Amino acid sequence: MPIIFTCSICKTRLSALRAGALHVSVDKAMAYPGQLAALYAERSAEYGIPVLSASDLTDGPQLTGWHVRCDEHMPETDTYWIGIDGSETEKWLLLLTAHLCEKEWFSDRLEPVPVLHHEMRAGPA
Repeated sequence: MPIIFTCSICKTRLSALRAGALHVSVDKAMAYPGQLAALYAERSAEYGIPVLSASDLTDGPQLTGWHVRCDEHMPETDTYWIGIDGSETEKWLLLLTAHLCEKEWFSDRLEPVPVLHHEMRAGPA
């Protein structure tokens, strides 16, 4: 059964007659590691130990995700997009997300602050 996608701007249903795309903000994906590293440095200085709280991770900088737009409302820049024609299934979306995770500019951002991960595993000095 196909997934029903609607444009997040005009709420129009996308189909073979009303083209659109899923897209990801490249700039937001590229900015994420620096934003999280800055928050980590700020919190570590504030508390005197390497730390990020659970709320920092949930309410702080967010890695970008898929957005749905019709062709009329697609951003002209800063986007990696995949066209939608109305025949997409859950399996297609899963494979597409796996495809996105293979992109170096995106997957490198999934573990954005290696030093943070190292310190969390090692514990306080």
